[in-house]
Amino acid sequence: RADDLHGNRLLREKMGTAIAHHYGSIPPNIAIRDGYCDGFVMAGGVSKVVNGGISCATANMPFFLQMVGTGLTTTMMRHLAAVLTHAQWPAITCHELYEHSLLTQRMDVVGGFAQVPEAPGLGIDIDEAALSKYRIDKADLSLPKRLVKVSRACGVNIYFADNSFSNGTLWNYFRTANQPIFEKGNYTTLIEDDGTQEFAD
Repeated sequence: RADDLHGNRLLREKMGTAIAHHYGSIPPNIAIRDGYCDGFVMAGGVSKVVNGGISCATANMPFFLQMVGTGLTTTMMRHLAAVLTHAQWPAITCHELYEHSLLTQRMDVVGGFAQVPEAPGLGIDIDEAALSKYRIDKADLSLPKRLVKVSRACGVNIYFADNSFSNGTLWNYFRTANQPIFEKGNYTTLIEDDGTQEFAD
């Protein structure tokens, strides 16, 4: 659990690999002071990321940048990565998952690195046609009625009625140690409402 300070410190002592947690999972000053992790995942807006990055530099702790979005967000993140000295671990952007980057030119990633644009501003050109095409007045964030099925390697299936983005009921169930989590061979399936009584039950 991310909020288990002593458990995470014990994991660090027993494991031979670095452990990262989201910056702010517990108060950062306590995380740094008590050896909660080896580094952080830094997410949020510019001010939050810059302030967290400065704290990490002061403590000499590396971090991942996690700023998920189109090419615009990724470009802003590239600029932040260039100036935050301890943004030393890979960045998480997911920009390739979008249908369009909203940029006029492709952002090349070579050997795990992307160049920081040097032109004025963000240094990129926005694709105005794409921006118009994908612009919406208000996003429909509703999800279809569904079940989340967790299939354990031992053959046990666990079903959750969960219509959230975070799979809240699933995480609450596993966090309270009802079943082992992340066993090798486990997988998750989303089951859409097919209108049958079996689904309703």
